[in-house]
Amino acid sequence: MSRVSVVIPTYNSAGTVVRAIESVLAQTYQNFELIVVDDGSTDDTQQQVQPYLNRLTYVWQENQERSAARNHGITISRGEFIAFLDADDWWLPQKLEKQVAALESYPTAGIAYTWMFKADRDENILGLLKDNRSNECIPGEEAFVDLALGRRLTGAGSTALVRRSSLEAAGGFDVAIPGPEDWEFCMRIALYGDVVCVPEPLAIYQLWNIPSLSKLDQRNVQEKHLQVLEKAFALAQEKGLVINPNLKRQAWAHALFYGALVDFYVGKYHSGSQRLVTAHEHWSDYFQGPGSQFVKTLAGVANTLWDTHTALHDSRAFVDVVFAQFPTSLQYLQSYKRAVLGKLYASRVFTSDENEDSWRTVQAVCGAAYHQPSWLKNRGFWSIGARALGIAIKHKLLER
Repeated sequence: MSRVSVVIPTYNSAGTVVRAIESVLAQTYQNFELIVVDDGSTDDTQQQVQPYLNRLTYVWQENQERSAARNHGITISRGEFIAFLDADDWWLPQKLEKQVAALESYPTAGIAYTWMFKADRDENILGLLKDNRSNECIPGEEAFVDLALGRRLTGAGSTALVRRSSLEAAGGFDVAIPGPEDWEFCMRIALYGDVVCVPEPLAIYQLWNIPSLSKLDQRNVQEKHLQVLEKAFALAQEKGLVINPNLKRQAWAHALFYGALVDFYVGKYHSGSQRLVTAHEHWSDYFQGPGSQFVKTLAGVANTLWDTHTALHDSRAFVDVVFAQFPTSLQYLQSYKRAVLGKLYASRVFTSDENEDSWRTVQAVCGAAYHQPSWLKNRGFWSIGARALGIAIKHKLLER
């Protein structure tokens, strides 16, 4: 019997599912079974999977959303550990090997996660999605708090390896909350065991040109985030976890602010302003200072929009839209706009440098320094800019 079960849910992903399958088959750890659950695809997914049927189990079901497909895969799996891989993402070869070793090293851990790269539709690496954890076992209660506050720890979609005993205790994916189901699942797992970090990017998450925030709005994810928090905190209390009232207020503030950003993106300005005011009422400290969670969240969402090349064309324009919608009572937040833009441009410095895009790196250096002059004191920052400028000038001269 295979020790690891890998579940790939797929729906009309004929163009990418083979890449996902081959990334699993290429793992250095080979003691696994692979299960592809087709959630009612109407394209030629089945034909694409056909050549691999001697290496995997393929099952088809009526379309019921991704959570139901994952749960179907869980029910027919047999492994001690279960991994999930979305059909448009893929793994690097050592992912399973390192995660199995992590769960073996920490018997109290119910889930092991990795960092991941993000890539565009042409598979160009855009940057790294990570947290500040090292190779360590994080107590489940601590991981629960981080997840509730929107701090990135793990995403069940393509980075997690889950211990079956923990999954059986916590239950599978909640089919009633499509959208944030990964987040809710991970919070629930954290209440039944510790969480271990493998601090390497071993999965690749593909971003598309589809405006993902619009999809979130269509699924009413803003309200579902609040439902997830209600459910998670109720379960935490049931499990005997002592919840600080301030934690709830902070979690609600973050969820409401994220919902406001979705509203602003799709043009629901009145609704977004209302959510923003309510978020501020829950936890005003969320918005205080250039290093606040408010600044980090807005810069992070704007950075993602930059990656996905949305109809806004420029994530800077999105930041302008958000600040233009602040009600009179929150006009003091205008003073943090430069901090948001500084953080946004600074993140692009490192991404553009990694992608060897010298002109974009130079532009980002100038933007970051203009909006947040404190970067002028960072020698490493200017070293990147100087090197990129030299390369850009050299390329221009060679073009002539």
